[in-house]
Amino acid sequence: MRRAIKRVLYRLCKCLGLFCVARCVMRDRLRILAYHGFALGDENRFRPELFMESTLFCRRIEYLLRKGYPILRLDDALQRLTERALPHNAVVITCDDGFYSTWALAIPFLFQHCVPCTIYVTSYYVVKGNPVFRLVVQYKFWKTDRSLLDLSGLGLPDMRRVSLADPRATQRVAWELICYGEKAMKEEERVALCDEIGKRLGVPYDRIVENRFLSLMTPEELRQAAAHGVDIELHTHRHELPTDSDGSRREIADNQDALELMIGRRPRHFCYPSGIHETEHYEHLREAGILTATTCDPGLTTGSIK
Repeated sequence: MRRAIKRVLYRLCKCLGLFCVARCVMRDRLRILAYHGFALGDENRFRPELFMESTLFCRRIEYLLRKGYPILRLDDALQRLTERALPHNAVVITCDDGFYSTWALAIPFLFQHCVPCTIYVTSYYVVKGNPVFRLVVQYKFWKTDRSLLDLSGLGLPDMRRVSLADPRATQRVAWELICYGEKAMKEEERVALCDEIGKRLGVPYDRIVENRFLSLMTPEELRQAAAHGVDIELHTHRHELPTDSDGSRREIADNQDALELMIGRRPRHFCYPSGIHETEHYEHLREAGILTATTCDPGLTTGSIK
């Protein structure tokens, strides 16, 4: 309902010419457009806020090119922003996380049209080479057509036969599994858990592994992307940024170290995981030599923003 109301409002604004007015008024501001993954299968229906149809992405980029929006590299845009020398209506394209679908679907199109792009990479699953654990668990619960799940015999605390008829209860059980797996299990144990849950829910884990739609790019794919001009930047190692000093510094350093080994340079730009940021993080980012930190707060960037 809310989306339908939004679309009506957007169409009304367009008919009234307000988009053209906004473009003129805001022409000296920087637009940073943030994307995540793209649909290789049905993941856009599973998590539409995270995955989108690649054809829609291509249409949006084509629109920017057709309308004459300058699409800049992040470094170039920030330099011009600081110098107050941005071309009118400048845009930066970014993709969070580093999903394989970005490499398979978005980057070839961007290469074809010579469009620069920044990918903020969460490096843990790049190093491990496995699908993202929490997404796999959520996808299996979303995809299954079974009404009952037996969790006995998995070595999990306080787990039992659970009904999947109630969506809220189903979501609660999924998050219990995710939290336990992330806090109490090693990576190989999480893989085994995903495999067994997949069998019990009728959603095979090996098919998810094979299709790679919940996986990130490999180190070699990141190297190739960087060699072709894609900017590979920081998004923490484990997609979390604790507020305590040791945890925050560890996440940034692990991310920098992992990506430097892959692309041959130390990344200097950062994107907060899930857009969550605290003032405690600023000092740790400066210590690591980070030049910029991007979040999800809506608005247009100006040279006066710190």
